[in-house]
Amino acid sequence: MDNVYLYVGIVAALLVVIFVIILLSKSKSKRNKKVKTISIDFVNRLRLAIGSDNLIDIKVEHERVKFYIKDYKKVDMTEMKALSYKGVFVKSNEITATFEYEPKEIINSLKQ
Repeated sequence: MDNVYLYVGIVAALLVVIFVIILLSKSKSKRNKKVKTISIDFVNRLRLAIGSDNLIDIKVEHERVKFYIKDYKKVDMTEMKALSYKGVFVKSNEITATFEYEPKEIINSLKQ
C-alpha cells in the first residue's frame, strides 16, 4: 500500500516537470518569434497587396497590424494571406493581420 503512494507521487512529479518544460519552451519561442529583420521585398509585396492609394492609416494592435483602407475590393487578399503567418481578419474597411516581423517595424517601413 505504501508503494502505491510512492508511485502516484513520482507520476505527479513527472507530470509537473513535463508541464513546466512545455510552458518554458512556448514562452521562449514567443520571445524569439520576431527577431528577423524586415526585408524590402516583404514591404514592397505588402504595399502592392494593399494598394498605395488605398491605405488610410496603419496601427499596431497587440501583436497585429491593423490597416484602415478605403476600398476592400482593391486589396489583393491572396497576397495578404500569403504574407501573413497566422491569418488575415477583415471587418468592414479594416484589415488586421499577423506577420513574422515586428509590427512597429512594418508600420515604419510602410510610412517611408
